[in-house]
Formats: sequence, structure tokens, C-alpha cells
Amino acid sequence: MSRLVLILPSVPPNKTSTLNHLFFMQAFLQHRSLLIFFIAWGVFNLFVNNHAISLWDQDEAAYAGFAHTMIKTGHWTVPEFLWSEPHRKTPLHFWAIAGSFYLFGENEFAVRFPSAVAIVGVCALLWYFGGLVFGATLGRMAAVLMLCSIFFPNLAKISVTDALLIFFETLAALALLRFVQRPALWNSLLVGVGVAGGLLVKGPPVLILVVGMIGVLAVLHPHRLRLLRPDLLLFLLVGFVPIYAWGRAAWLTDNGAYIRWMIDWYILKRASGETVFGQWGPPGYYLLLFLLSFLPFAWFFPKAVVGFLQTLRDAIIGCLLPGVLLPAAWRERAAQARAYFKTATTNEEANMRIFVLAWLSAGWVVYEILPSKLPAYAMGAAPGMAIWLAFVIGQTTPDQLASLRYGRFFYVFFTILIALALPIAAFLLLDVWGIVAASLTSFCWLAAAGLLWRAYRAQQLDKMLRLGVIQALVFVLLAWVLIVPSFEQPRSATKRIAQTIQQLSPNADPVVLHIPYDLPSLPFYLTQLPKTYIPTPKGELDTVITYLQDDKAYVFVFNQERLSALQEALKLQGKTLPYPVFTVQGWVSDMGKLIDYKIVYKSKMMQQKNP
Repeated sequence: MSRLVLILPSVPPNKTSTLNHLFFMQAFLQHRSLLIFFIAWGVFNLFVNNHAISLWDQDEAAYAGFAHTMIKTGHWTVPEFLWSEPHRKTPLHFWAIAGSFYLFGENEFAVRFPSAVAIVGVCALLWYFGGLVFGATLGRMAAVLMLCSIFFPNLAKISVTDALLIFFETLAALALLRFVQRPALWNSLLVGVGVAGGLLVKGPPVLILVVGMIGVLAVLHPHRLRLLRPDLLLFLLVGFVPIYAWGRAAWLTDNGAYIRWMIDWYILKRASGETVFGQWGPPGYYLLLFLLSFLPFAWFFPKAVVGFLQTLRDAIIGCLLPGVLLPAAWRERAAQARAYFKTATTNEEANMRIFVLAWLSAGWVVYEILPSKLPAYAMGAAPGMAIWLAFVIGQTTPDQLASLRYGRFFYVFFTILIALALPIAAFLLLDVWGIVAASLTSFCWLAAAGLLWRAYRAQQLDKMLRLGVIQALVFVLLAWVLIVPSFEQPRSATKRIAQTIQQLSPNADPVVLHIPYDLPSLPFYLTQLPKTYIPTPKGELDTVITYLQDDKAYVFVFNQERLSALQEALKLQGKTLPYPVFTVQGWVSDMGKLIDYKIVYKSKMMQQKNP
């Protein structure tokens, strides 16, 4: 295998990268205006329509509720909001949303603003910091791949904790790798900042990544002793100070109830192999997710995976397993692997392979083993995967394209699958406009794929990359400008319930919630009216009857089954429900179907007419 020198630390990487002759420099770095256009388009996709899409249940709405409660009560340590207990986490993301509320008011755009900024930050870290570690060419290519992927930009559209977590994980990972290259105080400080931020966003994942990377680097990298430098160890410890300070304040708030709950829910249950909310997946789950995320560049993905697995194999047999345990045929390979990894101080490709192996092993492979899975769990490894994929793309020459048979198969198969699935799903779930939107998106997706196929047949590698970027950007744009808004009417039921209640009862009449669905978006939108809401304990019907008999005005929210149960109970008492019933139809994702919400307004005027 030829050795490509990707980083020469003593000379600026953008002047020495040996990839300068390859297609990426030709297609992007030499066409600055096109590169700027793609980046601007990608950033635009992160923010477009963030104001117009109602909150997603349950996580995003719960986080908005936590931020609202913190602002309203001034209690910033223990997150609290109705129907949101399972979604409580360490508080930095909630603090960020609360800060955004101060800037933009309490609305959907403000909820998503921190996540969108975090995604921009991840790409900026890859562009600059990744350029210092891996060379400007790979850093910039990886930033574009991340910004123009299929999955990653969606983390800016649904404000879960993962975008902010990935930002701090990327900062910690790149700072750690840079520290191994150049053990400066600034780099060790940034490792501590990344750890501190990641812990305050979601707790253990950043530790799994950083400690895992340190372990791999300690085994494989010739500069392993730099990992014992006191400044790195000091700032790693300092990274625990913010979460300790918050944890102590939270403990004092409720005598440790919340902290004990978090340890049980987020650590003990998952460490014991339990799945939460049915979030299960087999090994290979995240590999498929990465393939789909970088689908426009899937031509190179199998080659990247095979290269990573070969590096992992060499690391295991060369540096982990004793030679006596290896078959005789493998011992020579193990010796070659050990010798190769020892050259990392002078061979920049060996250095890069160790760095990527550390990042992907700690951020991806470990999560394939755990049974509990969610798409975002392994996203901390996505920047490392983007760097490795960029390296593989850079190694590929036009005459090698024909050999990418598996990548070609995966690209064609999943491209056609998505193109067919979009209109079929729209036909089953959406109205006529939704079907048109999905069909138009499918057509544009296939049109870009057709042009990309022509470039592949013509061995135009630089054009393939440009078209892959365009395909991803168009898909994400149309998905959030056309498809998602076409489903907004049924999906925004909780927001429309709040609007209906405001029209019926502009006064401060309390709202009694007697529904079996724990949808935090409903109480959040009620707080914006503002309205006081009263959930019935365990759905008890007697409580509802008590409020009906009260002389105060109330608004009631039912589903059809519970309204029917109330009417039957009143019928047994020789009574009927004397108040008008209003219907709002909406989609409940947990049930996968449309349901009817029933709104009953018991005004004082109606009560006087029906004593």
C-alpha cells in the first residue's frame, strides 16, 4: 500500500497535503465560490422552517417544558415538567434552550436554535481543528460530508440533546488527538472543556468516548506517554467539576432523589443489558445508520469499512494478543502490524489510522455491542467516520471506480428503496399535497442519482462528489420544506388543541387533562396561552366528575374512549353532559394512528343554564 503523507506538522497542512492533485481540491478548494455556496446551502438547511414545525413529542417537547419551568420558577438544577420524567437528563441542553428563550421568546425556533448552532459548530471544528490534526484537505472534506449527510442535519431540526453532545464529543476527541501530536496546554484545556460540556449535556457518553480513545492510544501510539502528562490529567479531572457542582446542588434540592433516579435509569439499566422504551437493535445497527447517513457517498463506504476492520484486526493481533495464542500463519502479520504502528511518529498515514481507530472503536464499536440502541447513540463517532470516509475517497482514483462493486450495489439499492418508499408512505399517511410533495422529492432524488450514475460511468470522480453533495442538500431541503409541513396538520394536534382552548376560553380557566397519552407538547403549548393545566391522577373518572360539579369554569380535554366512559357514568346517575364537545383530530406517534381529541368547555354561563 502506498503511503500518503497527510500531515506534516512542521509545515502548514494546506500547503503540503499530497491530496492536492485529487478531485476534492479540484472540485471544491479550487472552486471557492462553489464550496461557499454548498456550505451556505447546508447551513440554510439547518435553520429553514425551524419556526414553522410544531414540537416533536416526546423528547423535544419535554426539553422545551424543562426550560420553561426553569425560567418560570428560577429552579435550574432539577428539570421538571408534566409527563416528562423519563426524559430528564443533565441540564446543559435545557439551559441552552432557556437562554434561547430569553433571546427569541418561547417558540419552536428558539427550542431548536441551540441544536442548529451546535451542528454548525461540529462542522467548524472539523474544518479548522480537524485540519490541524489530519490536514486541511481531510478536515474540510469531512466537514462537507457531515454538513451534506442525510441524517446528521436532522439533529438541528429536532432539538434533542445529541447535537450539543456531539459538539462537545468532537471537541474533546480532536483536542485529545491534537494533544498526542502536540502536547500543548491549550489542547489539554480543550479536552477538559469537551469533557465538562459533554457531561453536563448527557453524562457518560463523552466519558465512554474519551476514556476509550485514551485506552486505544495508550496501546497503539508511540507517543502514549504523553497521555500521562499532568496537564492532561489535571484538565480531565477539572472537567468533572461542573457536573459535580450541579449534582451537589441537585442533591440538596430533593435529598438526592433525582441523582439516584438518573444513576438507575441511565447507567444501571443500560449496563445490565436492559432496553428502554423498546430501543433495541442488533449488531450492525449503527453501521447501517452510517451507510444511510452518507448514502450519496456510499460508493466508497464498504471500502472504508473494510479498511477500518483491517486496521482493527491488525491492532488486535499485533498489539493485544500474545504471539503464542496466534496461529503460525498470523504471527508474521502481527509482527508487521506492530512495526507499522510504531512508525506513527514519522508515517502520517499510520498516525491517522491509529487516531481513526481510537475514535471509531470508542464512539461506534462499543455501542454495537450494547442491546439498547437509538439512532443518535453512536453519532459521536460520525465525525471520525467522516474523516475516514474522506481519506478513502481521497485514495480512490477514477480508474478504481469500477472495482467499487459493493458500494455501487448499496447506493443503487437504497436510492431506489428511498425513492419508492417516499410516495408509498405519503399515499398511506398524507393528503394530496403530501403525496405531491413526496413524489417531487422522490423525482429530484432519482434525478440527482441518475446524473451521479452518469458521472460514475464516465469515471468523473470530482463530478460524483459534487452531485452527491447536491443530492443530499436537495433531499434534506425538500424533506423539511415540503414533506414534513404536509404532515403538520395531523401532527400539530396538541398545538391546535391549545389554540382551540384559547378561542373557547380566553380567560384564565383551568384545563383538566383526562387523556391516556403522555404528550409533553400539550402542557407546553398551554403554558404559552397561559393556562393552568390539571392532569387527572391515573386518569381517575371521579376527579373529572368532581370538577364538572364544581361551580368554577373549566376546560376538559378527553380522548374518545374516556369521554364515552364519562358519558356512561353520568347516564348511570340519570344525567347527561350538558356542554358542547369540540373535536380536534391528530396523530399519536406512539400508537401510529389518528385519534380524536374531545374538548369540553364548562363555562360559568353554561353552568347557570344547566344547574
